[in-house]
Amino acid sequence: MLNLKRIGSLLTIIAITAGCATTIPDPNKPLEKYTAIGRAALKAPENSGQASFNWEQKTPEELKLIVQGPLGSGRIDLAVAPNESVLKTEEKTYTGKSPDELFTEITGFDWPISGMQNWLVGTPNAKATNIERDDKNRIIAFKEDGWNIQYKKWMNYKKRDIPQSIELTRGDVRLRLLVEHWLY
Repeated sequence: MLNLKRIGSLLTIIAITAGCATTIPDPNKPLEKYTAIGRAALKAPENSGQASFNWEQKTPEELKLIVQGPLGSGRIDLAVAPNESVLKTEEKTYTGKSPDELFTEITGFDWPISGMQNWLVGTPNAKATNIERDDKNRIIAFKEDGWNIQYKKWMNYKKRDIPQSIELTRGDVRLRLLVEHWLY
């Protein structure tokens, strides 16, 4: 009887451990599916605020962004698909083609959603200029679409160097992001 209890315990431990196993993405390939959870602070001449965010990149073309706090005056849900963006506030639902224009129009905050799909994971798009790297060959700054992007701090998660603190500036607008949790 004792052996059956031990076998049962061992099988339970194996089942739990197997359920916790995850696949680590190849650190040499770009991330196409990830979740970043953190805080954002935006400062502009006529609009400033802070919020928490949850960015879920489902595919290279689809994402879901949730922004909560004073920046969004409550909760904002933005879903981006190849041909349409849908932004929901607590009161209404809005649609548009450009997630950047839709977010700015409804919230009054300039947040470069399109570029950030790659910028958030430390990858500039093809049209980036003035790319600077650190001694570990990580990108620390570049310019793209009128934005200056600086990576202030990196962290290592699942064998990959990934941005933790990012600052985006364009003219008098500054957006700072602190990613507290990565999932992929």
